[in-house]
Amino acid sequence: MATVALGNRLSGCGTWIVVGASQDTSKFGNRIFKELVLNHRRVFGINARGGSIDGVNLHTSLEQLVHSPEFTTVCSPPFDDVVVDVVVPPKVTEDIVKQAVGLGLKNIWMQPGSESEEAMNWAELNQAAVVHHDCIMKHLPTHKS
Repeated sequence: MATVALGNRLSGCGTWIVVGASQDTSKFGNRIFKELVLNHRRVFGINARGGSIDGVNLHTSLEQLVHSPEFTTVCSPPFDDVVVDVVVPPKVTEDIVKQAVGLGLKNIWMQPGSESEEAMNWAELNQAAVVHHDCIMKHLPTHKS
C-alpha cells in the first residue's frame, strides 16, 4: 500500500501505543502522546523507566502492556485498530518492531528520526503495515504547526 494511503488509514485507528513516550514536555514522545489523546484516541505509553503523562501510567515494555488487564479489557487480537508509534532511536526501533510483530501488533508508525532500513524491511517481510518518514501529528485535525 502506498505510504500516503497507509498513513491516512492508520491515522484513523482508535488505539495507539507510543513507544518512547516521555514525561519531558519538550520531547516529541510527550507531544505525540498528548496530541493523540486530544484527538480522542485511546493511548498507551511505553517508557523503559515507567512514569506517567497527565495521570496515565507508562508501561515499561510492549510485552508488559499487551498482557496487562488495562490493555486486554479494551483490545484483542487481531489488533487491526492498534498502531505502535515509535519515537526512539533507529537501533531501538529494530528491537521494538520485532517485539511488536511477535505480539501480533502489525501496524507500525516510525516517526521521523526513528526509522531504520533494517526495521522497515523486516516489518514488511513479516506482513506488517509500516509508515515511515512521516509524523502522525500532521494527520491529526487539532494539530497546529
